[in-house]
Amino acid sequence: MPASAPTSPALPSPSLHSPTPSVSSLSSRVSAELERLNLSAQQLNSAETDLTEARAEFRRRQSAGLEAMTAARVAAGPSCIEAARPAYEARRRCQLTQLEARAAAARFLRQASPTSSAEHQRLARRCHELEAAAARLERSVRASVARRAKPYFDACERQRRLLEEQKARVDTLEEKRRICKRVYQETMAALEAISEEVHSAQQPLFPGLDPDELQVTEMQSLCMNCHSQGVTKLLLTRIPYFKEVVVSSFDCPDCGHQSRSTDHAERIQDYGVEFKLRVSKPSDLNRKLVRAPGSEIRLPELDSVFPGSEASVSTVEGALTDVLDNLRSALASAATSAGPDGVDRLAAFINKMQGMIEAENPSFTLVLRDPSGNSFLENPSAPAADPCLTVRRFQRTREEDEALGITPADAEAGTNGNASSVVANGDADGAAAATGSASEEFDRYGEVLNFQVNCPNCSQPTESRMKLVRVPYFKEVVVMATTCEACGHKDSSVKCGGGIEPQGVRLELAVQEPFDLSRDVLVSDSCMICIPELEFETEQGSLGGKFTTVEGLLLAIRDSLAETNPCLLGDATETPRFGEFLARITALATVVEEPDATQPRFRLILDDPAGNSYVQNLCAPDPDPQLQCQKYDRSEEQNESLGLTDMKTENYAEPNS
Repeated sequence: MPASAPTSPALPSPSLHSPTPSVSSLSSRVSAELERLNLSAQQLNSAETDLTEARAEFRRRQSAGLEAMTAARVAAGPSCIEAARPAYEARRRCQLTQLEARAAAARFLRQASPTSSAEHQRLARRCHELEAAAARLERSVRASVARRAKPYFDACERQRRLLEEQKARVDTLEEKRRICKRVYQETMAALEAISEEVHSAQQPLFPGLDPDELQVTEMQSLCMNCHSQGVTKLLLTRIPYFKEVVVSSFDCPDCGHQSRSTDHAERIQDYGVEFKLRVSKPSDLNRKLVRAPGSEIRLPELDSVFPGSEASVSTVEGALTDVLDNLRSALASAATSAGPDGVDRLAAFINKMQGMIEAENPSFTLVLRDPSGNSFLENPSAPAADPCLTVRRFQRTREEDEALGITPADAEAGTNGNASSVVANGDADGAAAATGSASEEFDRYGEVLNFQVNCPNCSQPTESRMKLVRVPYFKEVVVMATTCEACGHKDSSVKCGGGIEPQGVRLELAVQEPFDLSRDVLVSDSCMICIPELEFETEQGSLGGKFTTVEGLLLAIRDSLAETNPCLLGDATETPRFGEFLARITALATVVEEPDATQPRFRLILDDPAGNSYVQNLCAPDPDPQLQCQKYDRSEEQNESLGLTDMKTENYAEPNS
């Protein structure tokens, strides 16, 4: 299936309160680049279509020629063919040398140099020698054997000419596609540069920690102590290699009440996250730990849970030290309010926990659970897997959604259900007629649905688009994309239709040629990705749902690693190993752009317990020799992570006993 060129990026709207480039100059530049983009996209799609058809024709000719050669070989007999083969091969070498001699003669006539003359004479002598050798071999073969073997060698010659002709066409189309792709990428880069130019001229909502950029917003607010009017100050900033935060302070001039707080401004993730670290050596205590509000730290050996109300950036040892400080403060206050037994038990617990942390060879388990999904625990071995660290993403409970301020899904469903019942009780026939009319007019594969949402980055109203796509030889998928014109944030996701498959699937693609990087790939939100040559493996669902190409998947992995491992970038890193790994992934994805570069050769493995991932088969419906597909039965842990263990599939209308 030819890959379609992506749509052009949406340009942000200039702010009215910040200097922006000239509107007329921007308009002319954008118009010119968009016209160039549309033209290059059409040419790229046409080149992709022609190249796919040419490759299919090459495989068809190869298969048809092989059948003809096999039939001719059976008719002539293997013994006759082997007896006549030396004579035909000698005649073939003679013909090739004659072609070279003619080319040398043409060069001699054009240049008339001693070098071209010597080359022409050498090839002429070689032609006479090969002609004599071919004649001797032909005389040594019986006439009946030569006649019986002739159809086979004629079929071989026709097959060679047809394949050479089609191979030349494929090479020409590959070069044309490479040029079109380069022009398309240059145009996209120009549009991105214009977008960055506009954004750089605007005042960012969350500026960096530069004192010249920081702006404090003041507003009147009610004092909760004396109910007079106080002053609230807000500072919006972004901490490097971390997230956006809102620093707020309140002062009441009447009663002197003050309060300070630091809150996350990052959006709540779709899933919660749980890090489980087995601390077995002192260096594990130095791992960086980012704790979001509402997260909790668990120590199973002590059967203890320590909730956190404020955001913090520290290490494992620093986070546990903060817990100890809070416990010591509680111990000081308990000395006057609690009995001797409670004070002694708390003091013993503090000593036990401190001894566990300060041990020469620590051995305990730390669990960091965050329903918002914004906490982070460093993996020093990234991008390789860490045997001491386990990362699990989970679906939040109703209580956790309510604590985060998210409306429960069943409440919305109940509201929709009431509305549906009103329609049903009112005019069922009219509703059915309207539904039938809408279904007749709606093109499920051609229409793009638009609906209003709030941008997860800046909370401004924006538009999200959704489209149903049928993937050949696979299933239907829902592609969703959101682009915010206010801040330029872009987000996309893919959801598979049809539910969870009865078995999991393991797809292994051997990338051997540049065009393998253009294969379509669908990665579901339950898929694990592995590249053995890079010793790289992702957690299940860590990349989310994506419908892209092999090249796009590699670049998405690179960007995701850089985003989810902030402690290994910038001046915080202690080794260039992580940066070198990102460079290796980039090299695998971009080597196709150089026609004379070394061909990429690696294996891409997709392991999806839900069976909803896909890699394009270039030989469909026949098997692809470079693509291996293996289905397997899921384990109990995989069924539990997919929510199948407690799923009720029979008599689900009845309440659980």
